[in-house]
Amino acid sequence: MVPLRRLYDRIFPAIPAIIADEVDVLRFQRLQAQVPLLYMTMVTVVAAAMLAADPQSPFILRVGIPVIVIAIAQVRLMWWLRNRRTNVAADVALRISRLATAISAPVVAICTCWSVGSWLYAPPDTRAYYILLMAMGALSTTFALSSIRFTALLNMSLGIIPTAIVLWAFGGPMDQIVAIVAVICASFLARVVLQQHEQMVSMLLMKHQLRIEADSDPLTSLANRRALHRVMVEADARPLALALIDLDGFKAVNDNFGHAFGDKLLVAVAERMRAAAGDALLARLGGDEFALLASGDADAMRRRVDHVLIELARPFDIDGRTLAIGASAGVAHCTDQGCDAMRLLDHADKQLYAAKAARPLAKSGGTKPMGNRVSPVATKITAR
Repeated sequence: MVPLRRLYDRIFPAIPAIIADEVDVLRFQRLQAQVPLLYMTMVTVVAAAMLAADPQSPFILRVGIPVIVIAIAQVRLMWWLRNRRTNVAADVALRISRLATAISAPVVAICTCWSVGSWLYAPPDTRAYYILLMAMGALSTTFALSSIRFTALLNMSLGIIPTAIVLWAFGGPMDQIVAIVAVICASFLARVVLQQHEQMVSMLLMKHQLRIEADSDPLTSLANRRALHRVMVEADARPLALALIDLDGFKAVNDNFGHAFGDKLLVAVAERMRAAAGDALLARLGGDEFALLASGDADAMRRRVDHVLIELARPFDIDGRTLAIGASAGVAHCTDQGCDAMRLLDHADKQLYAAKAARPLAKSGGTKPMGNRVSPVATKITAR
């Protein structure tokens, strides 16, 4: 079993967890575009084949199986047409994809039995038509289900391999040649299906990475202003609280020790804030300004901010220097859907400036080097 499992993992490598939901949704979207056309084609072709069947063939081959296939195809076609949707949850998309596998495989197996049985009973001058129909049906099904690699390859195998075996075992030289060509064509198509899956995964991984880069601050890897604004707009939970946190005297750090040193300090600040912020969204808005966003009232946010600012008050060790900084914060909140993102940001910004205005030491921004130490810029932590 272990070698078989390794072979399966080699042919069907696992989808990265970070894009698994997106893969399921994209699969559904492609199925929704292709499967109805497949069922319409199946109804038309099978009905035509039933009408043109040899009267001497058994009833089950001439009428029974075609009627069953047509009925299944019509029911599934109506389902797809009635359940067309532009947006679908990942778990629903996954369930529909699994259902497509559970239904399509038995249908293809039934069609294979029908085409092989019809070929065996058909006169020599019409035999080739049944094999042609089966080959076209198997390839069309593979194309329609190509977004689900396992399902596509399973259906193609159920259609091509049994047909090729029967042609090779019971057919003449030309039938055997057709069997070989069918297997070769199926192999090429299998490779195309696997390559298409690889490209789909690569595309989604690239989109995921681009989203991360677009929504992340390049220095601290925190969320950026764009990401914060989007989350605020999309947030369903109310009340919603926002805190803006600004370092006091950070300009003096840059002036005295250089921007490279200042960047290292910002990274250390971000790491400490991330550890203290809990489940709140932490973002860097630019420079030395940060934001916390969480559901809850203003009092809960103030308690969270107090914890963050206390952690920031502890000295930082940067390149052999011990640096103590202060910080100010402004808190705002909204309790209903009518409070938009810009109003919340503006209110928190006003609270932040009010807090900084009450801090004369913070406004001066002065620092005094003391060997490898820097005196605290602000010793009092204010949150309003």
